[in-house]
Amino acid sequence: PLLQVHVLAGLAVLLAGVWAGAWLQTARPAWRYGALQSVIALLMVFVPDHGLANHPRAALERLLGVALGVAVTWAVLAVWNAARRASPRRA
Repeated sequence: PLLQVHVLAGLAVLLAGVWAGAWLQTARPAWRYGALQSVIALLMVFVPDHGLANHPRAALERLLGVALGVAVTWAVLAVWNAARRASPRRA
């Protein structure tokens, strides 16, 4: 779709992206979720399910949603941990 004229270049980018995502998933446990979502976004752009997609908007929206979700989760956990540390321990 993005490189529809150059099929071999598109396949090379797809192969490199999926390989990099798989490597990141196994490199560090903290990167697994982000790497998985990045590979899914890459596949959404390069392997559309119906029709030809000529714009990566769906993939960018997915990555933005994932980043926003991770940021909100991090903020909630930071507030939760701060509140837990501030409260006195019960026996």
